[in-house]
Amino acid sequence: MIDMEKIVTTIREVIVGEIKDEFKEFKASVSGILEGFKIALTSMNDRLGNIEQELRAIRSELNETRIYLNKRIDETNKRIDEMNNRIDETNKRIDETNKKIDDIRMELTLRIDETNKRIDETNKRIDEVVIEMGKIRAEIKEAVVARETLGDIYARLKKLEDVVFKPAVNQ
Repeated sequence: MIDMEKIVTTIREVIVGEIKDEFKEFKASVSGILEGFKIALTSMNDRLGNIEQELRAIRSELNETRIYLNKRIDETNKRIDEMNNRIDETNKRIDETNKKIDDIRMELTLRIDETNKRIDETNKRIDEVVIEMGKIRAEIKEAVVARETLGDIYARLKKLEDVVFKPAVNQ
């Protein structure tokens, strides 16, 4: 979020810088024009010949310039206001997006935590099953050994019976 604020601040500084540069150039231009008028007025005072006509022309031109400058200033102020509105809307969208990101991050964190909990529970059950299988294997091995032992005992008994009961049948 800090990066977004830096970006917005940088954008603002660039825009305000450009507007300031335009104003400086505009001011320099107007200052030059006004300086020219000042020189013209000084020379007209020296001549005194057609001072009233020249003065009226200058006043008219100055009035037109003021109207033009006021119009330009109004247009510039309007553009500044529009840019500020755009910046405000952009900031609002950025804030909304950041809120959505935070909400999604929180939701995903909860889901991850739940999934990890289920994984842990499953791993615990798997471990229990593995232990139980180990016990069952041991019991099966014991049963197999017991069966083999019984089979071995049975085979010996059979041989013993054959040996013991055969001579009795032959007698």
